[in-house]
Amino acid sequence: MKIKYTVVTDLDMIQKPITHLTIILGKDVTEADIQKFYKEFNDLNENIDIIQYTKRVYEVCVKGTNKGSAVKKISDYLVVDPEKTTSYAFGDSHNDFELFSSVDVGVAMGNAIHSLAEDADDSTLSNDEDGVAYYIDRKILKGE
Repeated sequence: MKIKYTVVTDLDMIQKPITHLTIILGKDVTEADIQKFYKEFNDLNENIDIIQYTKRVYEVCVKGTNKGSAVKKISDYLVVDPEKTTSYAFGDSHNDFELFSSVDVGVAMGNAIHSLAEDADDSTLSNDEDGVAYYIDRKILKGE
């Protein structure tokens, strides 16, 4: 998948509709810088979600636009019967909490952040170890 990233130094540079922003604060970011960042988006808080990945990296997106809401929309569109279907999701980072809450079984990758791994229903090998394929083969298809 090829994604075009644009470095924006001023929000006025954004001329087209966007789905989200990834914001990386400076290397020497202070707590005051972080508070200033949140304050700058304060007027939009009713319309956006801010997901913090690290002390420096944040994702800003339209409120309710996340992996979990996507699963719900797809399930509704396909008329998935929850009585006949078990839904699984695999995740490793901050943007996977909503995803886990929208499925029956949230599976943390071996490289998942600690808080997501604690929230997960199950776990598997890391991304580098083909954890998703391993889990599907062993736990879902073979029932081990």
